[in-house]
Amino acid sequence: MTRTALPMAAGVLGLVIGCGGIGALAGASVVPVLVRPFDRFDGRRVAIAALLLGGVAQVFIPLAPPDPVIGALFLIASQFIGDGLRAIYMITETSLRQRAIADNALDRAAALWKMSSSIVAPVGMILRALLAEGAGIRAALWVLVGGRADRRAAAAHCRTGSQAKSIADRVSFIPREAAGRNRIYFLLP
Repeated sequence: MTRTALPMAAGVLGLVIGCGGIGALAGASVVPVLVRPFDRFDGRRVAIAALLLGGVAQVFIPLAPPDPVIGALFLIASQFIGDGLRAIYMITETSLRQRAIADNALDRAAALWKMSSSIVAPVGMILRALLAEGAGIRAALWVLVGGRADRRAAAAHCRTGSQAKSIADRVSFIPREAAGRNRIYFLLP
């Protein structure tokens, strides 16, 4: 986007991306403060709010005007806010997942989680590239914002309370000793 829609020097682009790191650090540092008042909910509400608001933060990208200074400020806002909220979500989501899964299955569950996201990510990237090629970069970015908001709302709905517990109740794990070393087994009854 910065080469076609926003004329931006490489140094400015580095500054924009660096602001995302600062936002992530700020988000990570406020997680204990945010989760503490909602401790009886195990941080679920904080995770859901960060997930939904993180999608909204992406709106700054397609709204960025072609002016290099103001456009960079829009991208900085998107990076800082979006990465900060993503850090909040990732920390609370990982903590919730680690509490919900038995200790002897944590490594296998983490591997499955990483593997599934690694498989889906390239497919999404290819589809977004095709959309950007056909409809234009700004139109593709608006679809991205809408898609993230829809996906995040669906994910927030599915991960609450009894639904998450009922899914966890349907998955049973073979003990590591019975399954053999370094193998992942998930059995659905």
